[in-house]
Amino acid sequence: MEKHSLRGDKDTDSLKSAHSSSQINRATAEIMISVPPLERDILHRSISIEAGDIPSRRMRVQLLAVNEGLKLIIYADDTVSLRAALNSFLRFIDSSLRSIKIISDMEGPSSTR
Repeated sequence: MEKHSLRGDKDTDSLKSAHSSSQINRATAEIMISVPPLERDILHRSISIEAGDIPSRRMRVQLLAVNEGLKLIIYADDTVSLRAALNSFLRFIDSSLRSIKIISDMEGPSSTR
């Protein structure tokens, strides 16, 4: 029986080293989310905690409260990390907005926002 090495060949080895040392593969996304000031403030307070506590060193997230709403900025080492962060933070925002709506609907029309 012939044994094969699990090491890559010259071509795959060069790709690995180019990928790990290259700064060209950086990926960035900026998303503007228009929400009223009250929702903006609630979202910013709750989700900025998540942005500051990311366990991966492959991405960095900023969530800014601006006049028009929220600005989500994601800096990632690669598109895989960018996609993961986008999925997570857009879901955080969506589920928070849904929760705000449910609570607002339960309080009824007499509540002020």
